[in-house]
Amino acid sequence: MTAWSVEAGGPVRTVDAGGMDLERFRAVLREAVDLLEAAAIPHVIMGGIAVAALARPRWTHDIDVFLRPDDAKRALALLAENGFETEETDPVWLFKAIKDDVLVDLIFRSAGAIYFDDAMAERAIETTFQGERIRVAPPEDLLVIKVAAHKEEGGYHWFDALALLSVCPIDWNHLIARSRHAVRRVLSLLVYADGSDIAVPGWAIDALWQQVYGEADPTVASIDRAGSSGAGERAHHALRDDPRTSDLDIEVQVHADRVVLMGEVATVDRRAELDRVAAELLPGMTVDNRTRVQRVDGQPTVEELA
Repeated sequence: MTAWSVEAGGPVRTVDAGGMDLERFRAVLREAVDLLEAAAIPHVIMGGIAVAALARPRWTHDIDVFLRPDDAKRALALLAENGFETEETDPVWLFKAIKDDVLVDLIFRSAGAIYFDDAMAERAIETTFQGERIRVAPPEDLLVIKVAAHKEEGGYHWFDALALLSVCPIDWNHLIARSRHAVRRVLSLLVYADGSDIAVPGWAIDALWQQVYGEADPTVASIDRAGSSGAGERAHHALRDDPRTSDLDIEVQVHADRVVLMGEVATVDRRAELDRVAAELLPGMTVDNRTRVQRVDGQPTVEELA
């Protein structure tokens, strides 16, 4: 089969997608997943499929499977036995298999020297892609992998990570723990996301800042998950005690003279009322209202990233 040029741990180069149809892609995805599961080979799907399943509309022309190094040769042999053309592309991180012009990448070491481990397996998310049942990498791990792989010719990795932050429920403590593989890049992403009006807890930025530079950013108030700095607590109490906003479950964070409001409200009018009341109760502070309006079906509205 064709040999592909690849860079260790970096973005995977794919075969030409010309002529590929969705049904063929889905069939190969289903077969590969079924074979790995029947053989009890632990794995998750990562890459574009995982991002599309978790965060934003995204098409990809290959199937990225993340698994342990000790399982990689067994998985490759299993695919070969079932009609896939295979090659041991790079013994450091990547094997490849192809069937019906659909490429399957078996990745066992990702950018940032990240390996599939028990924590990733336990937190994997059961979901679907194009109607096919899959297990995908948890958003925190996928985000770290994406920013570690980001470079000029792979700019989509950065925006995939932003989409994960914007849409997925994030376990911030787990993200911080996993960020050791690319801590400066994750810190940069969180600061960039915060500047792009994607809700990021100030305490998470502060925790990563301290890991990198040894002290808190003096421009960011030290706050915890509930926004319990002195200013944050006062703002939270003011909104909680005012009858116009007392029924709202809103998280309040304070960054210097900026108040960030996060959570969900029932209507556009309630969101506008929150703006007015917050401006009245917190004079001299800039109110950054990041609350989301619930849709009729109960799901929050999501602004897709372009």
